[in-house]
Amino acid sequence: MFLLTGFTGFIAAHIPAHLSALGVARTSILTPPRNELDLAQPAAIPMLLDRLQPRVIIHCAAMRDLMHCEREPELAITVNVHATAALARWCAANAARFIYLSTDQVFDGTRGLYHEDDPRRPINHYGVTKALGEDATRMAPHHTVARIALTLGHTRERTRSPNEFIVSNLRAGKQATLFENEFRTPVLATDAARALAELATMPTAPTTLHVGGPERLSRVEMGLTIARIYQLAEHLCLATRHQPQATGLQRPLDTSMDTSLIRRVCTHPPRPYEKAVRELLAAEPT
Repeated sequence: MFLLTGFTGFIAAHIPAHLSALGVARTSILTPPRNELDLAQPAAIPMLLDRLQPRVIIHCAAMRDLMHCEREPELAITVNVHATAALARWCAANAARFIYLSTDQVFDGTRGLYHEDDPRRPINHYGVTKALGEDATRMAPHHTVARIALTLGHTRERTRSPNEFIVSNLRAGKQATLFENEFRTPVLATDAARALAELATMPTAPTTLHVGGPERLSRVEMGLTIARIYQLAEHLCLATRHQPQATGLQRPLDTSMDTSLIRRVCTHPPRPYEKAVRELLAAEPT
């Protein structure tokens, strides 16, 4: 049995299809709703797991809005750390595999192209909670910390993802203000989901893996590529510089990750950015 948390989320929603493509029966994929698996109530988690008896847990659910974590730090610790620890402890006691979705925000952003074993120095509360979640994950002997890069894709709201923000603004004739001093290794949500499905079905998997695309790109470079491929006005992509004092939120500037390992261990690693954007255009909801 494979248990998937956060099933309605950006990445998790795509994982069952990829597991099925790898030969996992749909009846073997458990997706408990939020009212059954409440991360704000970590003490109740082991009872649910005892009943479901999963052999693999892919933990996608999290409190991930940076500002929300700053405003409610204790809740962020409960959801991102204590609930993760409860899942990891159960996996350790029951010889189950545990895959934990972390983030590039565990790095301070001063260097970029971080390797899996580089020191973590988060500079915002969200990053702190995810780093602590990584530590908790390591209680499970069979674990993988999968650090996810900036993720692109289509959402139900059609406004939540970075690509949707750019496309919606440009189509409306509005400027899309983009940071020229923030660098990421962007990845399609569907590509990240496929990699996670592969990890979950491997006989053995890396204990830490960077799940991102092969290129280090600035937010402006991302926006200009989207505008070009979507045939929208490139001049509306307005370059600016991120300044923490203007937003009140510390954001690491360069959390690009070295993603060479995922290209070695996965059959279908995340695609280059231009191919990813062309896929977004081809799969755009009507």
